[in-house]
Amino acid sequence: DYITSNTVAVLDIETDVLTPCKSGEEKPIMVALTFGNKRIISIVKSFLEGMSDVENKLRSLCDKYLANYTPADTELIIDIAETPGQSIKNVIQQAHKWMPDFIAIWNINFDLPKMNAALIDEGIRLEDVYSDPSIPVPIRHAKYIIGSHQKKKSNGQITPIHWTEQWHTMECPASFYFIDAGCVYRRIRVAKGMEPGGYSLDNILNKNLGIRKLKFDDLLEAEAPHIRPSTLAWHQFMQKNYKLEYAVYNLFDCISVE
Repeated sequence: DYITSNTVAVLDIETDVLTPCKSGEEKPIMVALTFGNKRIISIVKSFLEGMSDVENKLRSLCDKYLANYTPADTELIIDIAETPGQSIKNVIQQAHKWMPDFIAIWNINFDLPKMNAALIDEGIRLEDVYSDPSIPVPIRHAKYIIGSHQKKKSNGQITPIHWTEQWHTMECPASFYFIDAGCVYRRIRVAKGMEPGGYSLDNILNKNLGIRKLKFDDLLEAEAPHIRPSTLAWHQFMQKNYKLEYAVYNLFDCISVE
């Protein structure tokens, strides 16, 4: 029952599932970070092409869908970035200002590799993004280290390690430490064995809080009743038809983990 005094922000990205590409190479289209009454979402400009008055519309949707999870003094920063790399940079810069002890990500090995790839593709140095701005340039550094994903038994048999038992690290001199919320959840409950129903965020939220991720059932029922929530088809439908609601979904994935 003990809860540490460490402060925790939560980060989540959403990637482009409409543009054809190799599996695992989907580019980020938005990045959200929440930290108590502080929130930021950065959306890539091209994703919003043809839309007007984005900020006011998004704030209105947040009021509609997130009212029960929004303290009165909440500050929401809405950032429209030119590129995925710039979007990531802007959010991490805000994290440096807020200075949480941890930045938690549910299934970190999905988000951080895609974030890093986007920065590298645009020639943005990882060390300049992830190192605290106070760190002198010559000694800035950043490196993502993927943990073991398989183990070898005494008989030589190789078996995979469940993603919640893996441990990936992001080495960077910052006020915060990146941590996988799913792995932490598993490790502090390891004596109870594997979680019935698995470690999807949806299942864990339902078990602990009696809530689930935003699904926008009303939109599906009216326009696409054949699409099941949380499937690839659902993400494609939302990214094509309800871009700003999709941004609210991104924010709630962070808020719910908090």
